[in-house]
Amino acid sequence: GASSLSITSMITSVTDAATARFIGLAQERFGEAPCPFAFMAFGSQGRKEQTLFTDQDNAIIFTPGTGQDPIECKTYFLRMAEEVTGNLLLSGYRRCKGEVMASNPEWCLELDSWKDRFAGWMNKAEDKELMEFGTFFDLRCIFGSEPIVHSLREHAWELLGKNPWFLVQAATNALAFKSPIRLFGSMPSTLDLKVLAMPIISFARL
Repeated sequence: GASSLSITSMITSVTDAATARFIGLAQERFGEAPCPFAFMAFGSQGRKEQTLFTDQDNAIIFTPGTGQDPIECKTYFLRMAEEVTGNLLLSGYRRCKGEVMASNPEWCLELDSWKDRFAGWMNKAEDKELMEFGTFFDLRCIFGSEPIVHSLREHAWELLGKNPWFLVQAATNALAFKSPIRLFGSMPSTLDLKVLAMPIISFARL
């Protein structure tokens, strides 16, 4: 009789705590971060909907100070991310098949680069861009500076206000989902419940 929301929230809180601990261990090994940053979670972890069989969806956002070299800052955070994602893997959290992880240089970016990335997704709005935007729209700060993440989220809302047609594209993409029910109502022998839930998640995002 337990609530499924309570169960998934509890499982996610364990992942959050493990991630925070691994970041702390990485800082003990490599030293304090050179500038403010946030370690973010996306997907099911970002929505607090994790189940026992899950993979990693995370990224890093950072803000170099005046006179700081962004490349040097990124080098530090990539080392940190490799340590954190590696420890998560050892703890049973699979690597993301699409490499949407903080250890991927593509997802370890300073704030302005993240803002440009969101703008690019909305301006192009094709299948790949819609998929990536959908994943990253569930962003949540796990460790570090919440105001940096808030700034990125506010930027995303501002972009949506200027590009309302993007929502039409996202809705069209969600409606393209094909039911697994076959002719005359027959069902395949196995069903991936996560795939079946994606249209619901897509419309919840809208």
